[in-house]
Amino acid sequence: MGYKKAREIAVKYWTLLKPFCKEKRIKVGGSVRRECSECHDIEIVCIPLTIEIHPAGLFTAPKIIRDRRFVDLVNSFPRVRGNGEGKYCQLILPEKINLDLFMCEEDNWGVIWMLRTGSASFSKRMVTEIKDHGFYCFEGHLYKSSTHEMI
Repeated sequence: MGYKKAREIAVKYWTLLKPFCKEKRIKVGGSVRRECSECHDIEIVCIPLTIEIHPAGLFTAPKIIRDRRFVDLVNSFPRVRGNGEGKYCQLILPEKINLDLFMCEEDNWGVIWMLRTGSASFSKRMVTEIKDHGFYCFEGHLYKSSTHEMI
């Protein structure tokens, strides 16, 4: 699909999802962001809103769950894999293009956004650079290789 049409579709779904994501933490990435002449999918990286549930009981810790409106919206589309409660899902859009949705948290936003913004060769190079400098990535988090401490 051409860039202009893919961008139009990306903006449509960005607009649908935005009210259920943290402010300034929903962005279009991938080939649309890079303004490639041909886009084979749409990538959106976001931090969905969460709510805190306080179960009954004096010693029961509160539970953080994803905003149900976000989950229901994402799950209303046919999916290839994943769902609105996970870290990643691939939606089949009616416009005949897939949407890859990457759902992050504050502490892994930067790494996921970096990897989803660049081309495949850029992302591979960044992961190599990270390893070469004594770090590693796991589930979008950056760790020191020697201590296994999250950065």
